[in-house]
Amino acid sequence: MIKIKIDEFIDLEKDIRRVLSSASEEISKWDRVIIEYGLAETAEHTAQRGLAKEIGVMFEQVGILEKELERIKGEEDYITKTMLDNYALLVQRYNKEAPSKDLLKDLDNVGLCSR
Repeated sequence: MIKIKIDEFIDLEKDIRRVLSSASEEISKWDRVIIEYGLAETAEHTAQRGLAKEIGVMFEQVGILEKELERIKGEEDYITKTMLDNYALLVQRYNKEAPSKDLLKDLDNVGLCSR
């Protein structure tokens, strides 16, 4: 009877060891999964921070380009106005000095412009 109880106890102990071993293996697997998840999450956060920095730089560059575009438009407007003013002065001077007082007619007469 004692021998049977000892054998049952030994079998129970073996079962407990097997369950503990299996549980330990499962815990190790989950530890690896958690570590891998943590590494992946860290990598994702790092990538997001990098992307946020790149987006910030792009917004800054867009702002610089917008200012440059405004500057260029201002220069373009100034150049256009200057050219039109110069053209108007040249036409006025021509009209004062020209025999016929008709610029297009005179240009047509010399073959530079045809109506």
